[in-house]
Amino acid sequence: MSNAEFCTSKTPGLVASDKRRAAEFPKAGNSALPAPRQSLRQGNPAVATVFASALVLVVTSSLWAQNRQSNRSAGPPDLPVLLHSAEEALNRKDFATAATALKSVVERQPDLVPAWFNLGYAYSGLHQNDEAVKAYQKALELKPDLFEARLNLGILLVELNKSEAALEQLAKAVALQPKHSRAHLYYGRALSLVDQAAEAEKQFQQTLALDPKLAVADFDLGQLKLKQERFDEALAAFKKAAELDAALPQAELGMALASEGLN
Repeated sequence: MSNAEFCTSKTPGLVASDKRRAAEFPKAGNSALPAPRQSLRQGNPAVATVFASALVLVVTSSLWAQNRQSNRSAGPPDLPVLLHSAEEALNRKDFATAATALKSVVERQPDLVPAWFNLGYAYSGLHQNDEAVKAYQKALELKPDLFEARLNLGILLVELNKSEAALEQLAKAVALQPKHSRAHLYYGRALSLVDQAAEAEKQFQQTLALDPKLAVADFDLGQLKLKQERFDEALAAFKKAAELDAALPQAELGMALASEGLN
């Protein structure tokens, strides 16, 4: 499971965990090298997806107590126990246990936004992406400005090859947090997948302006330029990616392909 940067939630009543977590997507280091020229030029998302940003918003017993007071109704007494169980399960990456507990929570308290968000995260960890999409969509129905849900939903939709739908979510994520580097990164990937190369390049450049040491952004930029046969620019981008992250073997392959194109 890949790590993602910690995002501090600005949402009232949502408690961000003190650990960094990410939905499980293919790591570049674990994926087979692509068939040389074709896969890199096509921007194979299984190769390009190195990080998957996800912030688990842990629902605490105190939050449940606040929610009960705001709704002026007493919920089932076992809800704090379920919430605690889900939190502990997510901390140890036991997604099955977390999903079971969170399903019980949302059945009893269907307007609890963090529970829907965490359920989507748990489903992602179980590779039940269709269910994860539904959970994130429910969280966004209840709270449309929840950045983390917009971002994760967009990432999932890219993974499911639903690039057009992903564009909508990722555009909104970027609008919500314009200084979030990986939001721009994933937005750029979605744009690249629908052949909006100029706009994708702008997003990758913005990613690097915000986080100059994010190697995967240079790698994605290299893929984009390789596909456009801008071999000298592709080579420079792949070289920078390799310098920043020696554990990114696809960057070496990209350098070889770009060099071949120059000859």
